[in-house]
Amino acid sequence: MKERKKQIVFIGVILLAIVILAATPIILPRMRPLKAVYLEDENGNSIFVNLEDGLPFTGSVPEKKLYDENGKTISEKDLNSGDVLDIYGDGCILESYPAQYPGISRIEITEKKNQEYIEEYSHFLERN
Repeated sequence: MKERKKQIVFIGVILLAIVILAATPIILPRMRPLKAVYLEDENGNSIFVNLEDGLPFTGSVPEKKLYDENGKTISEKDLNSGDVLDIYGDGCILESYPAQYPGISRIEITEKKNQEYIEEYSHFLERN
């Protein structure tokens, strides 16, 4: 009887490990940053564009969680149109147009003022 319980526990542990491994691809994408470009017009209107799918979204820049390419804390006024960003958050983007990303927790600049992205995506600011 004792041996049977050990086998059941062992099988349970194996099944739990399989479930965790199967769920890993669902969990991990939320941990990686969303790559986006920041765009701002002369009136101060701004928007982000997801560089994976080319779609615009809005979101709040978290206070004291915005970093330049050297890891130094900066403020939102230090962002420039064309800055390429790694955006961290809960991964929950609301379906609207433009989409909304309310769960942003950290932003890191990876590239400054990319002119190609400004030219490619500036039309989104006209709709904003």
